[in-house]
Amino acid sequence: KDHSSSSFPDRWRAPTWSWAALDGPVKYIDSIGRVPQFENTNTLLETRASGSVVNDIHVQVLESVAHPAGENEFGEIVKAYLRLQGKLLPVQLTRGSSRYHGNRFEFRYFGWTRNAVPFYADYDLGSIEENGAQNYEDLKGYLLRLVTDEGGYEYALVLRKVSEDEESYHRIGLFHTHNLYISRVIDYREHFRDATTKEFTLT
Repeated sequence: KDHSSSSFPDRWRAPTWSWAALDGPVKYIDSIGRVPQFENTNTLLETRASGSVVNDIHVQVLESVAHPAGENEFGEIVKAYLRLQGKLLPVQLTRGSSRYHGNRFEFRYFGWTRNAVPFYADYDLGSIEENGAQNYEDLKGYLLRLVTDEGGYEYALVLRKVSEDEESYHRIGLFHTHNLYISRVIDYREHFRDATTKEFTLT
């Protein structure tokens, strides 16, 4: 789906990992399916009745915080964040000509000379470029490895660091390995093999 029309509202409404953060279309990835029931397991995904079973969960939720604006805990919020533990892989963001999504954004592993890999941008990332970066080579992103399903497909969030003083990040897109050659999937896993597990905040 083309999310180039999506944008942030003038007034903050929700954290970037929430569907409510943007004005624009919402699309659920049905292939991210059922999570097996384990005791004392926190995940980013709800148990669902359809789709593939998630075999491996690569991120842990350490803390989930939401401050309501009033007494209604299900109403408007004024602040929210997730404290996570997982592997973050730095990547270079580029604008490409991918046929897989309307915003045509891609990433490259640093030091990697092969073709860029497409991902689904949540909105037109050109707005990021205008707010500091002089060109797309200056746009540094991060992949947060999420889950591997029973079919071997991988899913990751694409993030951008928003605070150099603290480990704080915003979600800017979603990546999955559907429609990729197996060699690309192997590349993805190899790059995460040496990545360090760390704690950080997703706002």
